[in-house]
Amino acid sequence: LVTYLLLVLYFDQQFGERPSIRRLRQLRRHIRYETASAYLPTSHSDSEPMLCLGLCLVWCHMQANS
Repeated sequence: LVTYLLLVLYFDQQFGERPSIRRLRQLRRHIRYETASAYLPTSHSDSEPMLCLGLCLVWCHMQANS
């Protein structure tokens, strides 16, 4: 439930809409791209968006497996 609410807040802030499968897939691709490019946060403020994106990825993975 917490992860879903974080997704709702994130998607509302970024796109002005509720989470959709299309946007979740787009987010997952973006996270994979950033992970592949070995992004490492340089400060605490840089790690906060990555934490939210990580939680979103976990939620997407759970939804895909259910």
